[in-house]
Amino acid sequence: LNEKRDQNRIENFISAMDYRAVKQADEDVKLINTDHVKYLLDLGGGSGAYAIAFVKTNRKINAAVFDLPDVIPLTEKYISRAGLTDKIKTIKGNYLTDDIGNDYDLIYLSAIVHSNSYEENSRLIRKCAEALNKNGQLIIQDFVMNEDRTEPAFGTFFALNMLVNTPEGDTFTEKEISSWLTKAGLSDIKRRETSHGASQIIGTKK
Repeated sequence: LNEKRDQNRIENFISAMDYRAVKQADEDVKLINTDHVKYLLDLGGGSGAYAIAFVKTNRKINAAVFDLPDVIPLTEKYISRAGLTDKIKTIKGNYLTDDIGNDYDLIYLSAIVHSNSYEENSRLIRKCAEALNKNGQLIIQDFVMNEDRTEPAFGTFFALNMLVNTPEGDTFTEKEISSWLTKAGLSDIKRRETSHGASQIIGTKK
């Protein structure tokens, strides 16, 4: 009974995240030049909404969605529903401890870093950088706080939510996120704003 309850909870969570992500993904991926992208990773991708949006925007792209073993069967249903099983594969695992694959031209982390501690993110970003091809890009999309962590206001409330609901989650500043990218050997760091309050921090592997 507990197992069924846990699975229902996961399904409800992924469904809610998909409802939000689908609304944003088409717009968000159009901010990104994917002309050079042949293979991308949607890390912690849940329903695969962003991978699906990337492939629909540029049909030359093949993608992988990485998420937990309990989530991936749900991911595969969303990919199948989109008619993209030939373009998007899935990888099961824990991104903090398991191999995430390699040979990626783009790795996309949407709403991921706020679930982890500073140190966990630093290690994760290094792992992602190692998995990128030369000239590949890593894009972190999340609520990015100003240096005194007071704005954006929603991000402050979100940080409290992470404090209550995750072991070490938090929101982070542009300086903190950029430091992970720099320490991982990425450069040409840029910031771009979305229309829904999140920011994209981008680093490139030279």
